[in-house]
Amino acid sequence: MLACDGAFDVLESTQVAAIAARELLPGVNNSDGNVAELGSDESRSAAERAARAVVREALLRGTMDNVTCVVVLLEGHVAAAK
Repeated sequence: MLACDGAFDVLESTQVAAIAARELLPGVNNSDGNVAELGSDESRSAAERAARAVVREALLRGTMDNVTCVVVLLEGHVAAAK
């Protein structure tokens, strides 16, 4: 994710990450922590929703700057450290 200072003027980086995660990871299975893989159309849609959600939240919180957000999903598997 890449976002301009208009987002970070009113949101902490952890808040931006949480907002994006809600859109990108709706299929998290809480019992085992696995994430269902998304098809390419679903991935593009999820990335767009995540970017729009960050922009929307920044505007709702009253940012006075311009707001741009880009989310890029890379192919591959992500391993989480435990």
